[in-house]
Amino acid sequence: MPNLTDIDRSDTLQLADSAYTFRSTAEIPEKFGSIFSCYQHFNGVQSRVLNDVLYTDKSLVVAAPTGSGKTVIFELAIVSLLIKLETKNYEGDFKIVYIAPIKALCSEKYRDWSMKFSQCGLRTLEVTGDTDTTEYSMLQNYHLIITTPEKWDSLTRKWKDNKHLMQVVKLIMIDEVHLLNDESRGPTMEAVVSRMKTVQGTILHDLRMHQAAFLREGWGDVEEENLDNEDIATLPMRFIAVSACIPNIEDVAVWLGDSECPAISYKFNEDMRPVRLKKVVLGFHCPDNWSSFRFSLTLMYKLKGILLSHASGKPTLIFCSTRKGVIQTSMVLFKDLTFHFTQHQREKLYYAANQLNEKKLKDLLLSGIGCHHAGIAPTDRYLVEDLFRAGYLPILVATSTLAMGVNLPAHLVVIMSTDQYVRGAYQEYPESQVLQMIGRAGRPQYDTDAVAVIMTKNQLKERYERLVEGQETLESNLHRHLAEHLNAEIVLHTITDVAVAMDWIHSTFLYVCASRRPSRYSITCPPSAPHKIESKLQELCMRDLNDLASSGVIILDGMDIKATEMGRLMARYCVTLETMKLFQKITGTETVIDLIKLICKSAEYSDIQLRTSERKILNCLSKNKGHECIRYPITTRVKTADHKINILIQAVLGCLQIQDAGLSQECVKIFRIGQRLSKCFCLYITSCWLKKGTKNNYKLLLSSLRLIKCFSSRLWEDSIFVARQLDRIGPSYAGLLAASGRTSFAALRDASPRDIERILNKAPPFGNDIKDFVNHLPEYKLTADKSGSIVTIEVSISNQELVKQHISTGGANHISALIAGEPTTNTLLLYENIYDAYIANSGKVIKTIDISNYPEAKCIKVHLVNEKWVGLDVEALIDVEDRGIKSESAREYLKRFAFSQSQGQELIKENEEHKKSTIVSQSMKNENSAKMSYIDKLKERVKMLPNTPSLKLKRGFQSLGSSQRSIDSYLSRDTIQERPQKLGVIENFCLQNEAKPPKIFIKDHQQRSSSSCATTIFDNFGPSSSIKRQDYYVNYNQFDEYTGDNLNMNCSISELYTPAPEIESGFIPDEDAGIYDETQLNHHSLRSLNMNDASDLEDNSVTRELDEVQDNRKVNDLIPTFDLGEDLLLNEDIHSIM
Repeated sequence: MPNLTDIDRSDTLQLADSAYTFRSTAEIPEKFGSIFSCYQHFNGVQSRVLNDVLYTDKSLVVAAPTGSGKTVIFELAIVSLLIKLETKNYEGDFKIVYIAPIKALCSEKYRDWSMKFSQCGLRTLEVTGDTDTTEYSMLQNYHLIITTPEKWDSLTRKWKDNKHLMQVVKLIMIDEVHLLNDESRGPTMEAVVSRMKTVQGTILHDLRMHQAAFLREGWGDVEEENLDNEDIATLPMRFIAVSACIPNIEDVAVWLGDSECPAISYKFNEDMRPVRLKKVVLGFHCPDNWSSFRFSLTLMYKLKGILLSHASGKPTLIFCSTRKGVIQTSMVLFKDLTFHFTQHQREKLYYAANQLNEKKLKDLLLSGIGCHHAGIAPTDRYLVEDLFRAGYLPILVATSTLAMGVNLPAHLVVIMSTDQYVRGAYQEYPESQVLQMIGRAGRPQYDTDAVAVIMTKNQLKERYERLVEGQETLESNLHRHLAEHLNAEIVLHTITDVAVAMDWIHSTFLYVCASRRPSRYSITCPPSAPHKIESKLQELCMRDLNDLASSGVIILDGMDIKATEMGRLMARYCVTLETMKLFQKITGTETVIDLIKLICKSAEYSDIQLRTSERKILNCLSKNKGHECIRYPITTRVKTADHKINILIQAVLGCLQIQDAGLSQECVKIFRIGQRLSKCFCLYITSCWLKKGTKNNYKLLLSSLRLIKCFSSRLWEDSIFVARQLDRIGPSYAGLLAASGRTSFAALRDASPRDIERILNKAPPFGNDIKDFVNHLPEYKLTADKSGSIVTIEVSISNQELVKQHISTGGANHISALIAGEPTTNTLLLYENIYDAYIANSGKVIKTIDISNYPEAKCIKVHLVNEKWVGLDVEALIDVEDRGIKSESAREYLKRFAFSQSQGQELIKENEEHKKSTIVSQSMKNENSAKMSYIDKLKERVKMLPNTPSLKLKRGFQSLGSSQRSIDSYLSRDTIQERPQKLGVIENFCLQNEAKPPKIFIKDHQQRSSSSCATTIFDNFGPSSSIKRQDYYVNYNQFDEYTGDNLNMNCSISELYTPAPEIESGFIPDEDAGIYDETQLNHHSLRSLNMNDASDLEDNSVTRELDEVQDNRKVNDLIPTFDLGEDLLLNEDIHSIM
């Protein structure tokens, strides 16, 4: 790179209209003439740069007013490359890359160029978005690639794995290069262009070394044709950049130039515009105590005068900073202005208004005022755009995003206030955005002049006057995001030590700007002292390197730099350093909702704003009595952007309808980013977190795998809307199938094709197609058995022959994760990814776990988690604890199984959050949840009791029906001292008595016959609950407190009871901690404690509560009981236990 202080500024050509003659399009070879067939001569800007663009290989930078035909410069550069390749008879591969900051601009160029250049044999591909789904293989068959800086950044971060592709990139075209001034997106553009310069140097060096090797071996004659092709491949990568008017375009030329000389630069003034533009900056008084919102409101009422002064009855475009401002401004103009339309115009507007989805915009449209912002449905936006473009709509009020994305020129452009609402606060528009909005003024096909008006505060008027005159200097913002881009280059091995890091800094626009204007970058030394500037930049570089090293992203070994696995993930998924630090705050016990909350706080969502108009809708989605709400409501009112993101994610996963077009569109962006972050997080867990040596991360790994699936399928991992994942099944059809009971793939397999068609009102063979697809999805079978200390896990596919025939149904590389863990200790025992094709071809996969290495393990839970499909996961539970008689004291035993009031309350809360019924009174929810949690906990405790020949379990419950009270309401009035005592007595009673395996039901208080049982206690476990009295068999949905799942468990009641331990005497429950202390009430022996003794430890709470029953029914009628074999509990026995 040449000495920056010695650049001759005269190299930059500042040209006026009289400095050239118009060049004819006939100069273009006939083969490519059709590209420029719309006009016979190039305009002034195009004519002046024609020689350098068409007849040289030099890089070029052009700064010209908006609307001066800069797109044709790109087209001339493409034709120039095609002519050179044709002259050399080169038939190999080549790539042309066009980079633009806005996806809408990319789409516009794609539509235009895919038609124009297809006649020349070029295939065009649009690559936009910020996911990592695009592979290099997709680019192989295309020549012209249209992309955004962010997408090209993500692709080129892996360029060393695809050197051939990068080797054939011969032309880089950068549109709107003044985006470098943008604080958020400018650094990405700067980093990606600097990387391409590095790629160019590396590839040229490698190819020249390769040629030299051929020549040394004497293969010149044999490989002459290959060498000719390599001569083409070694052509330098050419950069063509265009920009709006900026004063320091020569800085960009130095940056894009090579080590010998800068790029050629042209700077055209406003006289080169095809439509003369009058720029007006109006300053208005804004008191210090006024907010930006209040100032904007006052500007709305000044628009009428501006329109009457400058519009001249021609189309007007008004830019507002917020969506709400668009509607408010439109309403003000609706009251202040009246337009007179012809009959044809009136008919067009009336027809269009009837097509609008949002009826509140209909009156505005009929009056000649259109609204345009991202919160309006796309079809409505396109309709308004077409009307304005055709001249039927005299006024269009829009947000600033319209200027960046859609080419809708107008005679008058008004920027109403220069403030915008970003990340919870108002800030000034970026200079590039203001220039883009101004550039919408002027319609070359209709006008000879145009007007742009900026309405701002008095104190900012001078600044915007300098800006519109092209006097605002273009600066770098790379130093604001230097850490992320340094890490990307370290992962690519572009940077291997501190010295090389400084060399990379030299290739950036930051170095150029800091050398020219050091004070702008907090460098307190004059430009004439380059060594001091170097020292300050090195300090800046070392600061960020140390920050990366302290976070574990890189390793600093003296002056050497190496990337860690965390750094590679950060670079691969384009994740910020702050988000990686956020990932490191995990504890290992997170559930899916915990991870969603974590991701919602990531820096990647920083541009998601919470708008006042959205709060009501979001609060209704979170909590709305009598309506469907999200699964995990926000505990407070919606106050922050992460609350908004959390609610929208849950709403989409729960298939809730979002009654706002703007929020629905934001969901697309939220889930696109969420897919990237969830993949990065899961790989961070498996490749970084697990390698720390800690085993207590079973829940975390399981949750992270499920999170990926949630984001990719847009469903909860246990959703009943599984049909939504099938082709031709949308939300409505999935809802109909779920309502008819088809809530799983198994139900769809068993359904008749005609039933599916009847439910969805579809014609044959729709049902057959759906069933055929479902039948070819893998149907996993998972078993786990214990033999000695070895647990054997077997995975197979029941329909393996169908899967083998159509392996593409799930994907050729479709995998599932096999996870085994101990829920109580959160210990991960096994984790492995298994391909479906491998399972199908081998028949089964067997894995073993030696539990002797895990003496704390009581049970093992095994999961097979499909990476893509919701509804295919299977799991198994195996009890590995030795159930023989243990030499364990009753004191130790009861310690293990005692639970405090707070734990019971947490379980009640979890059960309430996971109830499937949504339209039920709050009191009934509390009653059911209390009954469920208490019975679940009691059953779990009894399940863990050691085995004796039989055990008599007696337990009475207070009525949960007519009394309108729940077990929880009764127990919550106990003191901390009383509750563990009562529970201890119950457990002791369980240990001492024997009986046959019980049948469990609630005795009906109206029909006394034992044969007419009203409601089994298991009815509250879910819709699949049932009890078969004749064989004492229970089928219920049990909430798994360890993993947050609904565990479908089938078990016999007799399997839940186990032998009692040897009971020591002389201890009762400790009053404070819920455990047992020998020092208290030693005169009581639990071995001799009978049922009457139990009442000694109680107060009269039960009696008092039962006396309060309003209908004065008998106590016998209100006591649900366990039926123990043939005998019912006596009432006195119940009272003694209670």
